[in-house]
Amino acid sequence: MAVVHEFVELVEVHVPMFDKFGYIWYMIDYGPQSDTLYAIVLKDSGEVWQLPHKDFRISKNMSYGISV
Repeated sequence: MAVVHEFVELVEVHVPMFDKFGYIWYMIDYGPQSDTLYAIVLKDSGEVWQLPHKDFRISKNMSYGISV
């Protein structure tokens, strides 16, 4: 059984493989035997990519005081 979580507050991320910034839209957790996937919307093109956590980095989230 998969768990889907839509983010209420957008979390800005940097996607090094495209050298672009985007936002996490939602995440899908398929369970302990697979990676959690995140739907990332790229800012400049609107493309949506599903990526595991190792493929992006949080760039800033002021609600948690994170600024990278």
